[in-house]
Amino acid sequence: MRKTTLWASAVAALALLGSGIGVAAAAQDLPIAAESRSAAFDPLLPLIGKTWRGRGIGAQGVEDVVRWEWAVGGRAVRTVHAVAGGVYGGETLIFPDRDTGQLIFHYFTSGGFHTTGVIRETAPGVLEISETVHGLDAVEQLRSTLEIEGDVYRTRTQVERDGGRADFGGFDYRAEAAASGPPDWWDAHVAHLTEGGGRWVTPNASAGDDPQQPSAFALEWRAIHDGKVLSGRLFGLDEAGREIAEYWTFREYHHPGRGAVVVEQWGPGGIYGEGETVSTEPGRRRTTQTFWMPDGRSWREGHVTLEQGDVQTSEVFDIDAAGAWTSRMSNTWRRAAS
Repeated sequence: MRKTTLWASAVAALALLGSGIGVAAAAQDLPIAAESRSAAFDPLLPLIGKTWRGRGIGAQGVEDVVRWEWAVGGRAVRTVHAVAGGVYGGETLIFPDRDTGQLIFHYFTSGGFHTTGVIRETAPGVLEISETVHGLDAVEQLRSTLEIEGDVYRTRTQVERDGGRADFGGFDYRAEAAASGPPDWWDAHVAHLTEGGGRWVTPNASAGDDPQQPSAFALEWRAIHDGKVLSGRLFGLDEAGREIAEYWTFREYHHPGRGAVVVEQWGPGGIYGEGETVSTEPGRRRTTQTFWMPDGRSWREGHVTLEQGDVQTSEVFDIDAAGAWTSRMSNTWRRAAS
């Protein structure tokens, strides 16, 4: 009976943080890729492991920041980009097609549409990108070139329209210097979460009249390794405020190789989550994560957290296959004495 109750509480904690068991059950297993890195990635090597800052060639000169990095243990390449400080963004997974060996990609956007396509090297340092847009009526086929010259690369895009092609913009990118440490907002973030003992409490809305359910949930954070790492855990409290069970553990830190703040978490039944956190403005954090079940099924979700004194609010989003964010729930956490 106790084991069943603890699992039910863990599921409630899982829902509280936004990790949906139902979503995981609907996910599909991924095929196992070959162990060695494919030579198909060679044209992309000058881009990988770097952050690139670009300016649009149009009159407005909009800024785009792109991070290129290895994914899935070197079996794919991932790019994450943000336009105009996060007004629009997306993620791309690039990998070799098993049948043709060509590089193919899936691009997921915050705009609710996605694209698929093929990347071909036409000359040293020159890539041709053929792209099909899904979910936008006005745009269907794009053709782009990407030219790499040292620490600069340029993209130029055309759209198929009225039986011909029309220019569709482009960007000029330059590699940023490697980050020497955590971002500017990291120290304030650590101080905010750990101040006064680092405990935050929110009511368990699903407790009802069940005396076996925790009355509230608590998050407890502490800084370790000279403030370079946040260590956290989520646990249940009874009506007297006593701890009754632990459900999740967390690590958040700056990853020097990726140049990003990474969050990892471990939960009931062997669930593992990993993602990255950015600060979109002072006191506001945006986290994108992928969660995996022990059998390999996975799902994606996002969190937007606002830190305001002794209160922080967190909104949880489901992220679908097209990269669209759908709000699912929100929680209010209040600082409490440890």
